[in-house]
Amino acid sequence: MSEEPPRQPKKRKGNEEQTNNAAITDDIKEEAIVTVNSDRPEDRSTPQAVKSITREDILQDMWSMFEEKKQAMKGMQEGMQVMQMEITSMKKQ
Repeated sequence: MSEEPPRQPKKRKGNEEQTNNAAITDDIKEEAIVTVNSDRPEDRSTPQAVKSITREDILQDMWSMFEEKKQAMKGMQEGMQVMQMEITSMKKQ
C-alpha cells in the first residue's frame, strides 16, 4: 500500500479577489477614491483624474438603476397585456 499525500482543496479562481474585495468594502467608511478611466497616461496621474465618490452618490446611482428597472418592468407588463389581448382576439375569430 502506497501512502497518498493528503489532498489539498482545489483553489477556486477568484477566491482571493473576492476576499480582497470584501476587505476593501469593509474598510470604506465615508468615501472611496476612484481614478477616472482614461486612455491618456497623463490624465491618470493628474489630480483632476481622481474623483471622490460618497455614499450619497452610490445611493443615487442605485436609485436611478432601480427606477430604470421599474420602467422596464412596466413596459414588459404592458407588452404582455397587448400580447394577451391579441391572443384573445385571435381565439374569437
